[in-house]
Amino acid sequence: MDIFNERVYWADFDTKTIASVDYNGNDQRTILHSDTHIQNPYSLAIFEEKLYWTDRDQGGVFVMNKFNGTEVRKVKLFFFTLSFTSPIYYVFRPMSF
Repeated sequence: MDIFNERVYWADFDTKTIASVDYNGNDQRTILHSDTHIQNPYSLAIFEEKLYWTDRDQGGVFVMNKFNGTEVRKVKLFFFTLSFTSPIYYVFRPMSF
């Protein structure tokens, strides 16, 4: 959910899309349709103008512009293995020293 823009986002495994609607279920938008970047989406997260998602088949986290689906890239993860049973917010939690 994007509380600032009042939108709900979801990923669809069958259609290989990430889409959104407003809080009333109107204004549906397909943000990204891609066989390359969306193979087995698992979890979504919003941070500022970016939308992040995990993909089980590709073993990683992807990011794109949440408004138009541009700037798609795989996020590099260091020092730990991503567990798909853990929520995505662990990826963004600050490291403690």
